[in-house]
Amino acid sequence: MRGPGQPGPRILRRHGRARHRNDRPVGAHPCIGRDPAGAVRRHRGQRRGVDTGRRAGHRRRRAPVAVVAAAVGLGFSRSLGGARVFVVVVGCGRVGARVARDLAEDGHDVNVIDQNAEALQRLGSDFPGEFVQGVALETTVLEAAGIKRADAFVAATNGDNTNLVIAQLARDRYLVDCVIVRVLDPARAKFYEEKGLVTVCPTRSAIDRMSQALRAFATGDEEQAA
Repeated sequence: MRGPGQPGPRILRRHGRARHRNDRPVGAHPCIGRDPAGAVRRHRGQRRGVDTGRRAGHRRRRAPVAVVAAAVGLGFSRSLGGARVFVVVVGCGRVGARVARDLAEDGHDVNVIDQNAEALQRLGSDFPGEFVQGVALETTVLEAAGIKRADAFVAATNGDNTNLVIAQLARDRYLVDCVIVRVLDPARAKFYEEKGLVTVCPTRSAIDRMSQALRAFATGDEEQAA
């Protein structure tokens, strides 16, 4: 919860072609802030009537879980299927930024959350989605990024605790159908997987690959090592 005097979420946009039908006209980085009374300030470049909550009549699409999960693993699948979906990605590090860029390039609508404004640079100058600066543990930040209308949600920060909390929040409170959480600790990944979360564990994948390569070396099986 945000304390007195702390700023609310800041929504920034890179210069580029807006692709979502609720997107604002592109101009100098628009930003949504809140005054002390909680009212939304509309900055230059923002179209009137933009709602960060669920649009009237909006129906969430089913994003294939296995394909989105590949996005936060060691590799990335270039397609979410035929349907265009709206994805909220939390964490704009190397993994989160790559996921967001590739999804956007494939024609999907993507908004990104990160508490560090400088992380916006990783998305590139032509990223068409929104970048929300704020702490994703705050519901105001999640809602500013459009979680109420999200078809899929990816928790890809470097912190397991943060990822697990916001993933459960997205699934249980906002009822997002496809929620993928990146978990670095293999034991925790397995535990929460058994609790129903879809987890991707790069550490476990790396261990499996290295073990496979060592076994192949020991047995002389070059095909298995490849």
